[in-house]
Amino acid sequence: MKKMKESIGIFLIVAVILSVSGCVENESLKTWNDQTKIANDYALKGTDYITQAENKIDNKDYEESLSLLDNGIEQLNLSISAGEKALSYAGDTGMDFLTEYTNAYINNKKELKEYAENLKNYAMVMILIENGKNVGDKLNETGNFISTAENTEDYSKARENFQNAKNNVPEIKQSIETLIKYGTLMELDVYVQYMGKISTLVDKLEEVCDEGIGWAEANMNNDQEQVTAHLQAYGNLAADINQIAGELSQMQIQYPYLQGKKGEYTLNILADLRDEYKSAYEDHINKAIEYKNKMEEIEKAHPDKIKKQEE
Repeated sequence: MKKMKESIGIFLIVAVILSVSGCVENESLKTWNDQTKIANDYALKGTDYITQAENKIDNKDYEESLSLLDNGIEQLNLSISAGEKALSYAGDTGMDFLTEYTNAYINNKKELKEYAENLKNYAMVMILIENGKNVGDKLNETGNFISTAENTEDYSKARENFQNAKNNVPEIKQSIETLIKYGTLMELDVYVQYMGKISTLVDKLEEVCDEGIGWAEANMNNDQEQVTAHLQAYGNLAADINQIAGELSQMQIQYPYLQGKKGEYTLNILADLRDEYKSAYEDHINKAIEYKNKMEEIEKAHPDKIKKQEE
């Protein structure tokens, strides 16, 4: 990932001054300089927030990156606004290059804002992918515990395995809540509906575990009446689970993007969105660099009118 600090062009590096000795800056130039200082203050704050977010994303702390990106985007919007005010005075300074220079600055910030927005979307998709993997892993583990419990003649071990399966449920539910939360934020309506059905399936699995524990304990206590009752309830729940599983399969047929991505442990829709947002943020950061380079070209072309700005 190309970093924000490598791509930002800032007026703090340069300030335009009159080259004629003894001249006083006209009001337009003074106002331009004042606005560029304001623009840079916001840009530097935005850069700091987004750099922190980049580090979070590098460390896979995707959720922690989101508020930092929001703050960075807000600061860049303020920087753009101040830059546009400076632009309104650039043409009256008597320096023709200043309009082009200011436009390059504004476009650099707009591209960086787009970079941050796409990086945020990328982070949210990665939240979905990582939590989805956790749900898949824990569901597989839960299924294995239940299968082991069903196929053992040792009722004590059966109870233990049903309990182990049940112990996974809170973590699965928490991950599904996260999937539904961010899926909703990203307006992935069918995906959210799909996750809602998986949530219902997990509720049924939890009930299966309870009935399995009850069945094992009833066998340990030689309570045949309770054994029969738990078996009947268990069978009804298994039928419910099969029905939900069938509905999930039908959704995958109707919406192929809900199927697993070939060669990856995620859904087609998430893999595609991840690649789309990654490509977009890389494109915008490259465009930002182009505008930064444009600013530097203008600075080099006018060394007599550009100097480091005092902080």
